[in-house]
Amino acid sequence: MSRETQLIHGFLSSDAYIQSNASLRWALGRDEADLYAELLSRNNYFENRGELTVDGYFFNTVISLYVKTSINGKHQRTAIANLRKHGLIDFVLRGAPPKRYFKMIATLKIIADLIMIGKEKAQKASDDAKCAEMEYLNVPKWHSNKNNLNKNKARIVPNNKNGGKIKEVYDNYRPM
Repeated sequence: MSRETQLIHGFLSSDAYIQSNASLRWALGRDEADLYAELLSRNNYFENRGELTVDGYFFNTVISLYVKTSINGKHQRTAIANLRKHGLIDFVLRGAPPKRYFKMIATLKIIADLIMIGKEKAQKASDDAKCAEMEYLNVPKWHSNKNNLNKNKARIVPNNKNGGKIKEVYDNYRPM
């Protein structure tokens, strides 16, 4: 890594850095993986300061999670529900007005299973992308233009918001 790249990496990771696992992203989704990583980080923070409740919960607001993750309230609720469904966190409302409390309950087995699911999904997506690329590259000659250089045709889309000025590329494939 060059010195400049090291400086950029150090600069970016010094503030507001979320370390999210790629396999968990495939298994759970982007918002869920990022929110889980942030909640893990906050759990460690409150645990190190001795500020977890007696039963192991910590308090966090919608706004504070939004500032750290850029996940809005609606998507946070969806991600929290999915994380609960997979057995990674517990979530309760306490007090008046109600405040959100989280507890990390995942086991290594749950995490390992999700990582395996994520790896399988990533591999399938990679295989599908390779197949799609091969299908694209193997278009018969009669599907290409007269110079046989481009296997796609471009056309003006007549009814779009920009008055038909955007070109749309589409495959000219027909089954034989």
